[in-house]
Amino acid sequence: MQQPEGYEQGGPEMVCPLKRTLYGLRLKEELGNFEFVASMADAALFTEIVTGERVYIVVWVDDILVAARGVDRIAKCVGSLLYLSVCIRPDIAQAVGALAHFIAGPTKERWRAALGVVRYLAVTAKGEVTFGGSGETFIPYCDADYAGDVDTKRSTTGYVFLMYGGAVSWSSRLQPTVAASTVESEYMSAGQAVKEALWFRKLGVDQSWI
Repeated sequence: MQQPEGYEQGGPEMVCPLKRTLYGLRLKEELGNFEFVASMADAALFTEIVTGERVYIVVWVDDILVAARGVDRIAKCVGSLLYLSVCIRPDIAQAVGALAHFIAGPTKERWRAALGVVRYLAVTAKGEVTFGGSGETFIPYCDADYAGDVDTKRSTTGYVFLMYGGAVSWSSRLQPTVAASTVESEYMSAGQAVKEALWFRKLGVDQSWI
């Protein structure tokens, strides 16, 4: 650990006891390599113009908040859609999962795609997960689209578990590896669904949480 500038004591071999953690020394150096400059009003606020847009970075201990016009708008939007897709709207899981891959490189086309999902939600605002529409206690479904991602050629695994007609668990995410065939992609999809089904079976056997 290098001693802070202006507080050097002893020789280069001297070891000092650390009484208080010093944050930001290495981070400031790294941000400086990207030409981010600390604000004169607040040493934890850094700013720089990136691809024509002003970007702000606020540091608090070990947390970092990044704010920019284009990135922030798509990230707030997609973050809200992710919350809905995980909690109450399984029908938008695949679309939102695809949008989440483009947060780092936002474009007007991707922004329009995100707004398309928002418009769909507005039209289907009364859509909700309801129970009692079926007498079946538990029904699982799983599927995969082979090489659906045009950039990585990876397939997407999708599954949903219904209980009395209502969805209780669902997922839509890219598979970790590239499938060599449609059969392989389906096997990987089924494997993920089985893992979730085994958890449900364990939950049903264990009655201590009721």
